Amino acid sequence: MPLTDTAIRHAKSQNKQCKLTDKKGMYLLVNKAEKYFRLDYHFAGKRKTVASYNICPLF
Repeated sequence: MPLTDTAIRHAKSQNKQCKLTDKKGMYLLVNKAEKYFRLDYHFAGKRKTVASYNICPLF
C-alpha cells in the first residue's frame, strides 16, 4: 500500500516507534516526537538503511 499524504499527516505513535511501509523499501518511521522517511536496500547480501530525514515535529 503506498503512503498517502493523509496517512503521513495522521500517523501517530503512543509509546513505541511504528513503521508505515511503502513499496520497494521506503517507509515512514514515527516516534513520539518526530517522523522520519527511511529507505532500506540490499547490497552484497546485507540490508542497509539510508535517507533518514526529519519531516515534521509533532505538536
